[in-house]
Parts: sequence; C-alpha cells; structure tokens
Amino acid sequence: KMQRIPVNSSLVVVDEDDEDLGEGEAGGEEDEEEIEGFARHLGMDLNEDQDLLWICRLALKAPIPEGWTSHDDGEGNTYFYHEAKGLSSWEHPSDKYFRRLFQRVKRYRHQLA
Repeated sequence: KMQRIPVNSSLVVVDEDDEDLGEGEAGGEEDEEEIEGFARHLGMDLNEDQDLLWICRLALKAPIPEGWTSHDDGEGNTYFYHEAKGLSSWEHPSDKYFRRLFQRVKRYRHQLA
C-alpha cells in the first residue's frame, strides 16, 4: 500500500509493504530498545503510534546530511558539526525532519479517521 504524505514543501511516498521498514539490516533485527527510545525522542506514544515505528527505522538508517560530520566527545557521546555553518548539535541533523514527518503523518492519519 503506497501513501503520499506532504511534509513541508516535499512529498514523501511510503510503501508500507516494504520489508526494509519492518526489519533491520540483512540477517538481523534492529534493536527494539533503540527503536522505542528513538520513538520517544520523536514524541511518539508507544501505545498509540506502533504503526508509525517505520519512521524511526528510516531515521535510524538515515545518513548524515552533506556538510555535517559526526564526532565523539571522548565520553562516548556523539555530536554533529557543520564546519561551513559553524554549527554543532547533539541531535542528528535529520532528526528535525523525521520529527516533522511523524507529526504530519499522525495529523494526516487523524484526518482520514
């Protein structure tokens, strides 16, 4: 089942039957604890939004956007840096996009109900 979901000025097309959204990398499943933790990070309700965990799976596989680099702070924490803009962030640069995607999909789902 394909869905077209508007996010800002972009259109996201999601194939809900895509097996890559339901499982981790070939040969193993993603860590459910990591997925659930990321779901909470995006503002999901784990009881109400189970059907939207595919957004977390996509986000956890998302590459670092062009211009950004990841670094370790020496204590095991990762931060991200964009040299040209002089920006640093503890949050993955794509998290904001996936948070908005979740919010938009949830609103869209409620409109259809």
